[in-house]
Amino acid sequence: MTCAVNSIAGGGLVMLALLISSCNAPGKTQKPAALPPPIVSVMTVEAADVPIYSEFTAQTYARDLVEIRGRVDGYIEKRLFQIGSEVQPGQVLYQLDLRPYQADVAKSKGRVGTGRGKSRIRETTGSLLAGAGRPGPGRSKPSKSQQDVERLVPLVKQDAASRRISTMQMLPRKRIWPT
Repeated sequence: MTCAVNSIAGGGLVMLALLISSCNAPGKTQKPAALPPPIVSVMTVEAADVPIYSEFTAQTYARDLVEIRGRVDGYIEKRLFQIGSEVQPGQVLYQLDLRPYQADVAKSKGRVGTGRGKSRIRETTGSLLAGAGRPGPGRSKPSKSQQDVERLVPLVKQDAASRRISTMQMLPRKRIWPT
C-alpha cells in the first residue's frame, strides 16, 4: 500500500515539473530590467590645514592592584574608607558585627568553667577514694598484700595486737565443737 502511494506521489511531481517548464515559450524570453545608475557624490580637492584627532581604545589599570578577601566570616556593619581613594597598609577597612564572636567567647568561657569544676570534682573524689583505700586517679589498685601492710602497720605501731590477745585470754572459753 505504501508503494502505491509513493508511485502516485512521484508521478504527480513529474507532471507538475512538466507543466511549469511548458509555461515559458522558447521565443518569448524576457530580459531582466536594467538597474538605474548609482548616485555618486563628487568633491573638488583643495589644500588646507586640518586638525588631527587622536582617538584610541585602551584600558587603564591602577598602579597597585590589591585583591581584598575576608579572612573571617561575618556581616559588615561599616565601611571605613571612601571607594576610589587610596588606602594605607594596615588601615582598617571594615567594621564587622561583633555579636557572633562575643557569643563564641562567652561559650568558650563557660566550657572552661565547666572543665575547672569537673577537675575539682575529680580531685575531691580522688582524695576521698584514696582515704577509703581505693585507688584515685593516676593510682593503680594496690595488691592484697600491700593492702594488708597498709592496714596492719598502724596497729603494730599502737601495739594493739598484744592488747587484743591479752583481752581474749581473760574471756571465758566456750566450746564450739563437741568432744
